[in-house]
Amino acid sequence: MNELIDKIQKESKIANIILNKDILLNFSSGLLAKPFILFAGLSGSGKTLLSHFFSKWISVKNGRNFLLINNLLQNQSFKNKYELIFQSNYYLEIINKNGNTKKIIPLPIPLLKEWYFAFKCGEINIDTNIKEARDKVGSNSIYQKYQHGFYNDYFYISKILYQSTIEENIKSLIPEEKEILIRKNEQYELISVGANWTSKDDLLGYPDALNDGVFVKKPALDLLLRASQDLSKPYFLILDEMNLSHVERYFSDFLSAMESGGDITLHEDADDRDGVPPSIKIPKNFFIIGTVNVDETTYMFSPKVLDRANVIEFKAESDQILDFLEHASDINLENIAGQGSEFGESFVEEANKKLGLNINLNDTDKEYLKSELEILFAILAENESEFGFRTAKEITRFVYFHKLLTNNDNWEIKDAIDAQIMQKILPKLHGSQKKLRPILLALGQFCYTETHDNDKWLDNFDKDYKCKNSKDFYYPTSLEKILRMLRKVQRDGFASFAEA
Repeated sequence: MNELIDKIQKESKIANIILNKDILLNFSSGLLAKPFILFAGLSGSGKTLLSHFFSKWISVKNGRNFLLINNLLQNQSFKNKYELIFQSNYYLEIINKNGNTKKIIPLPIPLLKEWYFAFKCGEINIDTNIKEARDKVGSNSIYQKYQHGFYNDYFYISKILYQSTIEENIKSLIPEEKEILIRKNEQYELISVGANWTSKDDLLGYPDALNDGVFVKKPALDLLLRASQDLSKPYFLILDEMNLSHVERYFSDFLSAMESGGDITLHEDADDRDGVPPSIKIPKNFFIIGTVNVDETTYMFSPKVLDRANVIEFKAESDQILDFLEHASDINLENIAGQGSEFGESFVEEANKKLGLNINLNDTDKEYLKSELEILFAILAENESEFGFRTAKEITRFVYFHKLLTNNDNWEIKDAIDAQIMQKILPKLHGSQKKLRPILLALGQFCYTETHDNDKWLDNFDKDYKCKNSKDFYYPTSLEKILRMLRKVQRDGFASFAEA
């Protein structure tokens, strides 16, 4: 696990993406500490891209093809006509045993799926002229038309695959397996939240009141069911523009189940309805990543939601924009698909470690963290903004994973604490100048130096809280954010963590 960050950063270049190492470290540590993380920032700042990138990178590439290809290779009609001579996760080589030339037939899995889905979607059928079928499939193919040169074999193979999976063996497949055959992304799902979402039905689905025994499933529920059947691999639900609707209305059941370990009720039937159980638990291999846009069309998150997540801010700096413009290129996430799948099972194992059982800080780190949190708690309590046991527990877990993933001897606990002030403490602060300014000033003094006792710290800043002299601050990331919030509350009379 301690090689995970270096490997992600190195392989991101293959997809033409440059990833900030600190954001990667804080994101991965936060997700291991608690399987719910929020990315906040302006639209287009890379929130959804990082969510998609990480999920695709750590998922098993073409794992979704296993049942499809396995079904083909076990089919007797296929075995009678073809001999398999090579197999990988994304490519087969076969020979037509009845042919004269014994020429090797290349069969990329994506190409086979194009032909298979042409049958499934009704674009072609068993009576379609074979050359006509080639033209139809080839016209929308990711492959050049000449690469469909073995179209007689492709037609025959996809036909028997379609017939075997849909007609002959469909009764032997459990509903989840049937869904896996046609899922686009097996281990993650990217879902855009609707502005009209008002309940969990919009996220998970609902029993059809007009058709007895029918349940209208949504992709998020499909993902939950698949995760429940495959507990060793990580599954990721990416909720894009999560605050486009009131989060508590459609997500409250998730929040409760996440904390209590209880069930989410899906329907009132005693038995499964259309393959959907009456209730479901959130499995331990299920991770939720939400993106939060900051503009006038969105809603603020309540403390209830923010208290249960790490919030990572995305803010593009001028040098980053200039660097992007200088090296602008199209992003290709397919280049990194499955590259980090070797970390998948260990990621789940680490996330399920228990505090005090197999998550323990050494005595030095434990005492330092304890003393810093004690001061932080006192500052916040004086202003009636103190944190609870959940936050203390999750900060401790974060520090453990931050150290684990840093993978060098230069790790400092203050870097982890700085990240947690930024991600767990500051997001919950909002309000008027009268309420917020005293808290921000006290937190600013805390972040300014290691001793936290320089009550003249503001002398190093002008009236707009701009630094007069360059200085290495003790918790630099958090202090920079505090100063931005102070500027905003001074200018507008109100401030929150979110910046438009």
